Amino acid sequence: KFGSVPDLYNHLTWMMAHWIPKRLLLQPNTVEFLAHVSYRMTAVSDRFSGIGIAIRADIDGVHKNTPKRYTATFLHPDTAAAAGIGTGSIAQFLLSGELQAPGVWPVEKALPTRLFEAACQQRGLTVSVVME
Repeated sequence: KFGSVPDLYNHLTWMMAHWIPKRLLLQPNTVEFLAHVSYRMTAVSDRFSGIGIAIRADIDGVHKNTPKRYTATFLHPDTAAAAGIGTGSIAQFLLSGELQAPGVWPVEKALPTRLFEAACQQRGLTVSVVME
């Protein structure tokens, strides 16, 4: 799940997704129009709600024949800064030679957990993890 903090924009987006007929949402012109509307909505909602980000991942699975649930959450007061931290961290590791993954890779395959944790620690970020 992904959303803004506080969640005013999340509610506005939900309303648009549920109130517009589905057949219209499949039209490229409608999608383009909604992208422009969304940009204008953020210009208004950001003044009241801020520009933070909240991410939560719930993963259900089986570990050693036992059902498990893994939950990770991340909060940051500035969405753009959070995105920049991720991109900057990868650039830092590439330039320092700590990350060597030639070609095109999804981040989760290219970036080892130890480097991810190091980037978070260097930048004072906390990802809360709970394993049930």
